[in-house]
Amino acid sequence: GIGISLINASLQEIMYVHANGLEVRYNESDLYQTLSLKLKWVQIDNQLFGSPFQNVLYPAAVPHTPKEIENHPVVSGSVSKVKDESHGLIYFKHATLLLQELSIQLDEDLLIALLDFVKFPGAIWNKYSKQIEYPDHVELPECEDIKFADDMYFEIFHIQPMMLHISFVRSDQHQLLEEEQNRLGLEYQGTMLFFVDILTMTMANVNDAPIKLNSLY
Repeated sequence: GIGISLINASLQEIMYVHANGLEVRYNESDLYQTLSLKLKWVQIDNQLFGSPFQNVLYPAAVPHTPKEIENHPVVSGSVSKVKDESHGLIYFKHATLLLQELSIQLDEDLLIALLDFVKFPGAIWNKYSKQIEYPDHVELPECEDIKFADDMYFEIFHIQPMMLHISFVRSDQHQLLEEEQNRLGLEYQGTMLFFVDILTMTMANVNDAPIKLNSLY
């Protein structure tokens, strides 16, 4: 298993991600190359004090018992490629993906905390564009030939049905948002926080809203 803890500059833990039971198998025969993967359990915990939700993401229908997670992994899938390349394209015998029923629970304080977390020094998205004045005469560089990806054919392509349960709670406290805007004083960062606030105002409160995706075969 693996555990990842997100801790901000104030030494406050925001989120804890833990997963276990990762299996990756590769088989090769004279005809096929087959890759399969299985992740038996994944869970994301909300570590902020006073949060309305204990978990951000967790399997909603699979009990956390050794027998259940062994027989019903949270994520599983496989893809089998035909080794014969005489078809003129990449030929897959089959590809399938299964995702167990998941519950996703978010709140506004967590979104703002995550937005603040990703602004660590040196991140490429923290660099701002600068206006540059060019002379009247500009030479364009030679364009490289565009290389398109090879065509792929799937004899069987199957994404199994998915069910998500979405919850979201707005926060009555906007102090962090205002402090960020005042402290940064930057148009880019203020705009990002402004759009987050607009998004959360539009969503309002959602409690266990089901989203069902049918099978694609």
